[in-house]
Amino acid sequence: FSGNYGLLDQIAALKWIKQNISAFGGDPDKVTIAGQSAGSMSVGAMVMSPLAKGLFRGAIAESGGIIGGRILLSLQEGEKIGQDLMEKVKAANLSDLRKKPAEELIAASGRMGPVLDGYVLPADLLDAVEKGQFNEVPMMAGWVTGDGSLMGVPSLTPEKYQEMVKSRYADHSSEFLQLFPGNNAEQVTASLKEMNLLQFAAFPAHLLAVFDQKPTFMYQFSHVPVDKPGFPNYGAFHTSEVPFALHTLAKWNRPWRKTDYEVEKTMSSYWVNFVKTGDPNGEGLPEWRNYDKKTGNILEIGDQVSLIPALFSREMNFLDDLNKIEK
Repeated sequence: FSGNYGLLDQIAALKWIKQNISAFGGDPDKVTIAGQSAGSMSVGAMVMSPLAKGLFRGAIAESGGIIGGRILLSLQEGEKIGQDLMEKVKAANLSDLRKKPAEELIAASGRMGPVLDGYVLPADLLDAVEKGQFNEVPMMAGWVTGDGSLMGVPSLTPEKYQEMVKSRYADHSSEFLQLFPGNNAEQVTASLKEMNLLQFAAFPAHLLAVFDQKPTFMYQFSHVPVDKPGFPNYGAFHTSEVPFALHTLAKWNRPWRKTDYEVEKTMSSYWVNFVKTGDPNGEGLPEWRNYDKKTGNILEIGDQVSLIPALFSREMNFLDDLNKIEK
């Protein structure tokens, strides 16, 4: 995922699956892609890439969105990075680069990221989404409550926080502070965490859901795994949902409780149903309604699993207005 060559590798793998999976008993028309964290961003890139059109029928994005991401590069930035790399390794052309060992190229590499080149990815992701120029498939997308702390939270006094908000959001700062208050240190930290979470995963998923003609099922994972003896309790931390979704708690050395196993059974059933049919719902499961701007349905996966309408509707509407999203 570190550059468009990584995305091209993923597209090549999907093409291989399309062409060969039937030989293994699979159905080339029923491919679902899934990823977590950087893998979730890769899923987002496949949804946005015109080169991946028709290569999958469903997508699962866990904790990470590509739209508005900080790691994206413009074509000009990507070309500059490539030119700098060639100078570092003393390569005059692509043929010279192909002769270099991977270790040398990796050691010489600087900042990398997906490039908005207008070929692998649209030059403007938000514009492409608004115009419906992406691979519209049923999606499951969500995050873990601890994702808000993943990139760190700056330590700001209420005064510095409000200065930052006024500088960054100008005419929108009053509304921002109503949604993300900062009257004391605790509020500042909580607001920064929530904004991090929205920007990292929730708002990119919201944008795709609003413009996708196919259903999108959104979730928030807040279940806290049982403590591991000798380790701190990190709450519902980044990646903690993975073994619950994949039904692999047995691979973790923890004294699991009945509650953990119940969450694992419910969550993994949703995932399996979605892969099979494009709809996570099934017999014995709490109903999971698809997300849209009007209802804002988000499935809360905590100790109990339940649908919460309009969980982040006010915040999403604010970000829509901020980004001039009209739909």
